[in-house]
Amino acid sequence: EQTAALVSIPYGDRLRKHRKWLHDGVANKSKLTEYRDVQRREVRKLLQNLLDDPAAFRDHLHLYVSCCIAARMFI
Repeated sequence: EQTAALVSIPYGDRLRKHRKWLHDGVANKSKLTEYRDVQRREVRKLLQNLLDDPAAFRDHLHLYVSCCIAARMFI
């Protein structure tokens, strides 16, 4: 059985395992510093895209979020 959200996993070994994965990949302070360069680069792109075409705000934001998530997966 697959669960869509961390909050819906009942307390137990599975939840502890998922929380550890989340902490190791996202909440760990040393890991967060690795993402700064990516976030800065992508924010610059987002801001330039917004200046060029503000009407496509949702598309620009979607691209920004997608790029940040993909970068986190591969760093």
